[in-house]
Amino acid sequence: MHLGVELGLDPARIETIIAFGAASEIGAQTKGSSDASTTDALASVAALVAEGRVTVPIAETFPLDRVRNAFELLEQHHAHGKVVLLP
Repeated sequence: MHLGVELGLDPARIETIIAFGAASEIGAQTKGSSDASTTDALASVAALVAEGRVTVPIAETFPLDRVRNAFELLEQHHAHGKVVLLP
């Protein structure tokens, strides 16, 4: 977060769902993902992904019968990208 400010970003355009103390220090947003997880917001992001304007890195995919493996990977906190369950 502080790096963003050092790079010249307006703190009002920075948001965190974790570092509330640091956000308070620099004036960043702390609304959290639940405020942005509306169906309209998710549809907008999905459209940007479909258009290729936003790239979502995928760490690994798992079929539903391996959901336990997906959660084990998430618990390690080492996934570089999204963990996706496939139907």
